[in-house]
Amino acid sequence: MKTSTGSSAPHRIVFLVPGDQSGLCGVTDYSLWLARAAAEQGHHILVLSIYSFTPRAFMADFSTIAGGTITTQLPSKPPATAEEIDRALATFEPDFVILQFSTPVFRTGKFVYPFLARICRVLRTYKVSLMVHETWISSDTRRSIRNYLLQKIRRFEILAAWRLLHPRSVYASNPTHLEQLKSAGLAPRHLPIFSNIPSAPRPHNPGAALNAMLETRGNSGFLPDTPYIVIFFGRIPATWDPAPVLRQIQQEAEHRAHNLCLISIGETGYSDQGWQRVVQTAKTTPTLRLGRSAPSEIITLLHAADCGVTHNSLSYWLKSGTCAAMVGCNLPTVFSETTIPADIPLPPHFATLGHTSLEWHQPAADRVIQISTPKKIWQLLEEDTFAITDSGHAQFQPPA
Repeated sequence: MKTSTGSSAPHRIVFLVPGDQSGLCGVTDYSLWLARAAAEQGHHILVLSIYSFTPRAFMADFSTIAGGTITTQLPSKPPATAEEIDRALATFEPDFVILQFSTPVFRTGKFVYPFLARICRVLRTYKVSLMVHETWISSDTRRSIRNYLLQKIRRFEILAAWRLLHPRSVYASNPTHLEQLKSAGLAPRHLPIFSNIPSAPRPHNPGAALNAMLETRGNSGFLPDTPYIVIFFGRIPATWDPAPVLRQIQQEAEHRAHNLCLISIGETGYSDQGWQRVVQTAKTTPTLRLGRSAPSEIITLLHAADCGVTHNSLSYWLKSGTCAAMVGCNLPTVFSETTIPADIPLPPHFATLGHTSLEWHQPAADRVIQISTPKKIWQLLEEDTFAITDSGHAQFQPPA
């Protein structure tokens, strides 16, 4: 039997995913879509999670995927121990292991190395590919000696553990992460980003489709006359200040003679504090929290909205499945920053904060990113992974 890319099949492949203490994790969602694409190509997949995660609606038919199989294994008591992972791998006997790396899940107390090193010692006896979703760069952008030292320590810890792992290949989707990995002596390969919801054609009348969806969910009458609909999709950090972007979005709506309304859809993270801060800042502006929603409902909203807002910076937006979903639906996206970094692929239509009003941008074609699909990404990964011989390894130099 051959897969669509011509490699021998079926292979037995483990996706080692982070999961999350809250039961929610964008990296795990990404991994599940990729695992599903691999199973659809005839492979047998085990999704092994360090923490638990909340099953998504698209997982319901995993067992009936034509050609391959896919199963999930959650830890008996999160987080999974190295011994528990070792037993699961020995039972499944994988041909390949794909480690989906996210820094926070390996942090125990103040340090990353102890737990990560134990996992890497287990994995090193298998053929392992490393997919990097986060590095040692802190999400805290404040410049301080503490942050500088923390990033130096984290870099040393992560690279030391990865040397134990000795991965056969290393991947990242974000250009900033690729440069960080190259500076550390790695030779990472680029994997394009894909949306965390399936694509669908734009309906003939997006407004009518949205009204029907809101009525079904008991929210009929929410939309004001001539609405200017702004979407907050997914997690909103409690530390993110929405005031600057809301001021300029309000001005944008008034300039168009429309009535602003704000809608949050999808999971917001550990708590609703980020969204509640948006609501408090918006004051009298109508707001609606839709929460977890079916992919079809999310797509309906993204097609009907006027713009979406993200807390992600332009330097890191290419690691965000929610940003990819908005761009994939051709929704103009507003970033709450004032500058555009050089040499970063950009959305086709986006805004940054100006001095007093939003500044809209439509970059040249050679700067615009094309959003891919899980199937295409898996095909790239499959061709690359199965082409590596038993003796092949990613180039890894000691950290400077």
